[in-house]
Amino acid sequence: MIGEVGRLVANSLGADLSEAGLPEAARAFAEQVSRKLLASPGRAMVLCGEAQPAEFHALCHWINGRLHAPVDYLPSLDPTNISHAQHCLALAEDLHAGRVPALIVVDANPVYDSPDNLKMADAVRSVPFSAHLGLYRGETAQCCHWHLPASHALESWGDARAPDGTASLVQPLIQRLYDTHTRDEFLALLTHDPIRGAYDLTRETWRPMATGDFETWWRKALHDGIIAGTAATPVTVSAVRPPKLAEPKLGNGLTLVLSPDPAVWDGRFANNAWLQECPSPFTKQVWGNCIRLAPGDAAKLGIADEDTVDIELDGVTISAPAIVMEGQVEGTAASSWGQGHRAADNLLGAGVGERYCGLGSHPFPRVLHGMQLRKSAKVIPFRSTQSHTRLSGPAEELFHIATLAELAKTRSQPEALPPSLLKVPPKGEYAWAMVVLCQEGARAPCCRRDEGGPFGAVL
Repeated sequence: MIGEVGRLVANSLGADLSEAGLPEAARAFAEQVSRKLLASPGRAMVLCGEAQPAEFHALCHWINGRLHAPVDYLPSLDPTNISHAQHCLALAEDLHAGRVPALIVVDANPVYDSPDNLKMADAVRSVPFSAHLGLYRGETAQCCHWHLPASHALESWGDARAPDGTASLVQPLIQRLYDTHTRDEFLALLTHDPIRGAYDLTRETWRPMATGDFETWWRKALHDGIIAGTAATPVTVSAVRPPKLAEPKLGNGLTLVLSPDPAVWDGRFANNAWLQECPSPFTKQVWGNCIRLAPGDAAKLGIADEDTVDIELDGVTISAPAIVMEGQVEGTAASSWGQGHRAADNLLGAGVGERYCGLGSHPFPRVLHGMQLRKSAKVIPFRSTQSHTRLSGPAEELFHIATLAELAKTRSQPEALPPSLLKVPPKGEYAWAMVVLCQEGARAPCCRRDEGGPFGAVL
């Protein structure tokens, strides 16, 4: 659908592409977008989603050129022109062929990230010598001969670059809690560099950039947070003609759209309990991921909120709870990477949610076509911080309003204590409680002066 909208917009700007195949409502929307863009030369631009194919990115670049869009193009910061997915495929091929005598994995988890058909776990185990540097002993670390504990980012000196190329110095917030090493220290050790700390390595890296006294320059860079003069210079690019777009292929089944998890990202933060507790946008889900469906598709399949569904693709079946989402495009389903870790060793992220990065035959999939979905016989609980609600509608439908009679009934029939992450302390020991303080003259209705004094009450 998005590609066809782009096709119609490009044709309105002079491209000679085939007719866009859009339903009437979508065509009317795309035509309105085209008129708005044409009326705003030099002030309008189009953005292409990361999940879109390369030819659609090229088409958006051509459209922006025709619009004289106010956009700067910056050179890529990636040191290689080969995609990371191709690197992953090449690594798996070399491992299975026995062409790798020693494997060093630094702060990565390819056994978790790779499609199941690559059999990356077996490939890593077959290497004569392997070592893994990371925060946790996850899937890849368990397949290696050695696991080396890495320093946390908050314990580490280093450097980083913003998307525009601007460099900054990374300072630790705390001293190291354990005898660990940073990624830079470990890589320096592999290159036979004299053993030095990350602080010295960082200073040595940026010493040639200093102007005048190095200590003065270093202190200023730490104070400012960025290193002046390191932003990338915009490059001039041109699109002479619009790219050729492949004709849309309408297959059977749903299209599954995947994106990094808003809390644990691609899985590297799955062992952080605080992040697992962060509710996802709209669904308010915690400790897991779900399948988001359009209301029309859910109605056709007889699926309601929090039902467990099975999704099947290329003979692989995954079960997950479903949520019906207003705004989800019919014919598509959405979910996120980052969950479904299978590592042991009592990791917090193990067994939480579902793993989707193993689907398909290409690493790091963003869009998967031909997915079959049905209601499951399994029951997977949907955990959330509150009930799922729509974005708009009458208040009595969006939220349950309890009557006084219902509240009185609940109070007269106390139930057992709800489950808690905290152990119930023995009698006589201190326990956690909530304290509510409010200023005199602005007390909450529940506060009584005889319990809390002039500043409030203890609940």
